[in-house]
Amino acid sequence: MRFCGRGANLFLLIGTAAQDALGDRIADPSGAGLRTENNNKRQRNLASRKSDLKKQFSYQTLMSAKKNSPNSNRRRFLAAGAAALAGVLPPLTGLGVLLNPLRKKSNLGQAVRVTSLSALPADGVPRKFPVVTDRVDAWNHFRNVPIGAVYLRRTEENSVEAFSVSCPHAGCFVEYRSAEKKYLCPCHDSRFNIDGSIQDTNSPSPRGLDSLEVDEEKLQNLNEVWVRFQKFQAGKAEKQAI
Repeated sequence: MRFCGRGANLFLLIGTAAQDALGDRIADPSGAGLRTENNNKRQRNLASRKSDLKKQFSYQTLMSAKKNSPNSNRRRFLAAGAAALAGVLPPLTGLGVLLNPLRKKSNLGQAVRVTSLSALPADGVPRKFPVVTDRVDAWNHFRNVPIGAVYLRRTEENSVEAFSVSCPHAGCFVEYRSAEKKYLCPCHDSRFNIDGSIQDTNSPSPRGLDSLEVDEEKLQNLNEVWVRFQKFQAGKAEKQAI
């Protein structure tokens, strides 16, 4: 009988496998070699399991040692310290904001040179001048820093009147209207006379313009206008320095 193609190849493969099995049976009719191979395989599996158990035990021992080591205790201590610091920082930040005026100092409340007497018109028309002084904090010294502005006007030949430019209503800067001879706040229409008093009883400002002290000694001796510059709380009838 003849086979061709794939059928012939399959027949040859089955025949070869049967011959190999028969040969192994003839070479070891008792089956001792097969049993020996199975024993060796079991021993190899047992050795592999022992090795895995040793590795697992070593890993658990190592992790336990790391957990109880001084470095681990130090890390836990640092983590607890960081958490405590996170709880303390916000109040300290608020305290820093509260103490900020103590760290940043200027000549606020002290006499500051504004201009010379000759810079003021003799007819008593007010003029606006910036107030410039030094500012110092814990690390820096800033020179010639603007801290506000004032209106100055001569009331007599050697007498000067000073007003803050901030409206007592909400702190906007007032403007002087020469044609009307009055001060006007552009924000809420508060109106003030040339002497700083409230012009309109319906004005939203609770008080007149805030007057500032002029150093009479320097004015008379040096012909210089030095003003004790201050800022005041807005929206209150009483003049209260900040």
